[in-house]
Amino acid sequence: MVVDSTIMKTFFGSLATKRNLIRQLSVFVLATLIAFLAFQTTTNRPTAVLQKTSTALFPPDAPGTVHGPFSVSGNIIVDSTGSPVYLHGVDWPSLDWSCTGQWANSSQNGINPAEFQIMATQWGVNAVRIPVNENFWLSSSSSYCPNYRSTVEEVVHLVEQQGMIPIIDLHTGGPINTTTPKSGPECAPDSGSVTFWKQVANAYQTDPNVLFELYNEPHGIPWSIWRNGGDITCSSTGLAYHAVGMQQLLQAIRGAGAQNVVLADGIDFASNLTQVPEYALAGSNVAYVYHLYVNQSDPTTPSTWSAQLGSTTQLFPVVATEFGVLGCQTPYPSGTEQQILDFLTANGIGYTAWGWWAGGCGFPSLLSNESGACFDGGCQVQPENLALSNGTATAALPSEATSVAPQPQSTPVASTNAIYTNSEGPASDLVVRINVPNTVPKGSAVTATLASNGQTISTTSATLSPGDFTLPVSTGLYQFEPTTLSITVPTQATVAGIVPLAGTAGSLATMGATDPSCAASPTWGPVTVTASAWKLQATITGTGYPAFRIATQTCLPAGSTQTYVHLYYPGPSGVISVTPYGFTTNWSVRFGTSMWLTHGWNLVPMMATGSGPLPQEGLQVNNPEGWSGTLTIAKLYAIVS
Repeated sequence: MVVDSTIMKTFFGSLATKRNLIRQLSVFVLATLIAFLAFQTTTNRPTAVLQKTSTALFPPDAPGTVHGPFSVSGNIIVDSTGSPVYLHGVDWPSLDWSCTGQWANSSQNGINPAEFQIMATQWGVNAVRIPVNENFWLSSSSSYCPNYRSTVEEVVHLVEQQGMIPIIDLHTGGPINTTTPKSGPECAPDSGSVTFWKQVANAYQTDPNVLFELYNEPHGIPWSIWRNGGDITCSSTGLAYHAVGMQQLLQAIRGAGAQNVVLADGIDFASNLTQVPEYALAGSNVAYVYHLYVNQSDPTTPSTWSAQLGSTTQLFPVVATEFGVLGCQTPYPSGTEQQILDFLTANGIGYTAWGWWAGGCGFPSLLSNESGACFDGGCQVQPENLALSNGTATAALPSEATSVAPQPQSTPVASTNAIYTNSEGPASDLVVRINVPNTVPKGSAVTATLASNGQTISTTSATLSPGDFTLPVSTGLYQFEPTTLSITVPTQATVAGIVPLAGTAGSLATMGATDPSCAASPTWGPVTVTASAWKLQATITGTGYPAFRIATQTCLPAGSTQTYVHLYYPGPSGVISVTPYGFTTNWSVRFGTSMWLTHGWNLVPMMATGSGPLPQEGLQVNNPEGWSGTLTIAKLYAIVS
């Protein structure tokens, strides 16, 4: 949740509007996801609807009973003994809008140490999220507060003094020193955020109890920019700037020497984690953040929340660092707040509730006064925290996605090889998990080489850091062909497992080439066509210009503007070419642009369907030299407008 001083002075009225926007964005994301999945014909992605399939439970973790260094192991956070840690706490927000912080009842500037004692003793809190403001922190900002860093340090100390876990959250960031009017929070971090995290990491690298949340509620950006950065114009402010990706922020922290657990918010104001498996950050000790707000006037349900999370909880730890019910209806819908808490605990999703502030229903607030009396949703959060602390309530450990054990290979000097072979389709995006002990030399790297039919597709490398290191490998358009992934890691590091996930082929929606209504067949000339569960093959014999049908109009989703085929040619480059063709509605033939094939995989544009309906589409093979062999077409793709 983003709060500025103007909002504070107007009794937080616009916050409810912002949360309504989040709700609308979440519904839009879900609808888009459902529409996309409707066109998917093959998938091996772990189930997108969360279900409590494990009876294993987190142990009770009252304030003062868990200690760092914390780390990530699989899809849970563990403490210094390796025991699972379930975070359950609150957000202490006033440092986001005040250089000095404020008492929860806004009666005084500064910090009231008694609040943190109340959190621990009367609320059973074991984690406190501390939203901070990049503009107050950085000396280059016109809003710089010279004492701000020491104030943040004081709050961290007070949290730890009560045996709770502090989470430093970059809550307000993005471009600074600009005269451009802002109408909302910045969509993504910028270069100043890199500087911020370098300084924070340097200050807290020796305190393993502190967790770092990279950037609050990124929005208005695609997953590729979320991870890797890029030029954007922020929809909520109108400001054009170069956004920094979460991977760069993580690297800034690790480069400063800090191995603290890092939390990364999803897109769409942290309400969407669906593509985290594909765009996971390369590194260790990384968890992901989900924000769950429900509007009283139009409440969502657990099925929606599950869809927003996708399969992420089966692969990585997830913490809901904000949640609540929006609106000021009377009576307060306490059942909805409890439903949220039940969903989080049943699926092993830790939480910190928004917010420790006596600001009324529009904030939304957890308390009504400085003494910590509960208010609205706080009257469900308080007993839940206490019960989790004393063991009368428990949270379920999240179920894990199936990991594929790699096959060990020969061990060359100073490295260990592992290999994962995917049989006939669908090959998928992969998450490689590597155990990296502290004895691995600093700066050591992992290299993953993806190949198909003897051809190297891509090489992915990353610098290792100690812990349970994650390396995402995208197979892209090769997700439907047999692939081999070779992984090289330094001696002492081990490849613990590989989790296959259904890929998305980027912006291309995949269509099954062997759908009954899309059965391939010869059209003219010396060619025979066969099909299997994931491909079709056209065997060419003799000189000529044979052609074969690949698809009919019913194969393509509504709104298709361009189709492609992914074609493997085993012969020498430049010997044959292919020409796409289509039959029009009056059964005349229309030809497209010819393309010479190179040895290996080729992405061949078919006919542009936007210029008119084509009941059938196919390829003519231009073979004047008499090449004989088999062309393999793995999949038909369609771009949807």
